[in-house]
Amino acid sequence: PTIRSRLLPMRVLPLPTAELERFLQENAGASAGDARRAARLAQGSIGRALGFLPGKKDAGPLEDIRAAARALLQAALAGSAAPRMSAALAESPAGARGAFSDTLEDLTLWLRDLAAAATGADDVLINADAADWLRSLAAAHPGAAAGVPAALREVEATLQLTQLNINPQLALAGLLRALNGRLTGRS
Repeated sequence: PTIRSRLLPMRVLPLPTAELERFLQENAGASAGDARRAARLAQGSIGRALGFLPGKKDAGPLEDIRAAARALLQAALAGSAAPRMSAALAESPAGARGAFSDTLEDLTLWLRDLAAAATGADDVLINADAADWLRSLAAAHPGAAAGVPAALREVEATLQLTQLNINPQLALAGLLRALNGRLTGRS
């Protein structure tokens, strides 16, 4: 609080996607396709965009988190509880403030995109490379878009709990159950 009281807030606007693409191509050696994809996913942040660029042998650290969040959405919408419980048990029982919180943050983007895809707003998708998957998910779960606001509140509540150093397995089991209810209409 003492340090914050002596600072001035400075708002930094996100970079335009085209400018970020150009930066990635010129300074990070990214191909046009990789730069376009990373720039869209990064939402105007150079640091995030660099995290989405593929490395020599891997997909990039933020891409792993994005994939984990996508898998959580898929588990949440599964017809039975087994995929939800499997996803929860696959999570480490400790470390709620690290990658688990990052995965939940990305889950909010997938939920947002699910609602956008369900309403035909493909032009605003952040995960544009998964548009077909999102549309098929929305078609398979016609009430999901209406449940997204409540689902987002569930994720936000779980994110707040991560600051209390909760058990990620337990939190995720409860969250995925709640998301299933909110997105499928089965409470």
